[in-house]
Amino acid sequence: MKKITFHTQDFLFELALRYVARFEVSEKRLVRYLKLKSAEELNQDWIDFVVSRLKRLGAIDDSRVKENLVRSLERRGKGSRAIGVKLKEWGLGEHKLDAESEYKRAKELAIKWRERGIEEKKISSRLAMRGFGWDIVSKVAKANNDD
Repeated sequence: MKKITFHTQDFLFELALRYVARFEVSEKRLVRYLKLKSAEELNQDWIDFVVSRLKRLGAIDDSRVKENLVRSLERRGKGSRAIGVKLKEWGLGEHKLDAESEYKRAKELAIKWRERGIEEKKISSRLAMRGFGWDIVSKVAKANNDD
């Protein structure tokens, strides 16, 4: 990544604006990006100015980013632990997922994998690797044994 020397707040703002136009990012990720791009230590007042200006323009909205990220991870079959780790990594706090919807998603994945002929032991480990808690994994396995 090419390092840049920022001479003005406007130059820093333009760089940040180009970045948020290309990617949906949280405030934390934007600040990290600006610090990575900088060849020297950035003035915190400049960063605060740029972030507040982008927030006023609606270019940065952590709640929107969080909602989209959670929806995307759920669509990919991730469990609440995996979602929580990703949200923390992005600096977006925590997300409470209700146990019933998580169980339903885990059961749907297990059914899909069973139809493909995957062994029950492997299904349990796959669910765990996707971030589903052991309580959900064991509940799904027990439901299959009861069927």
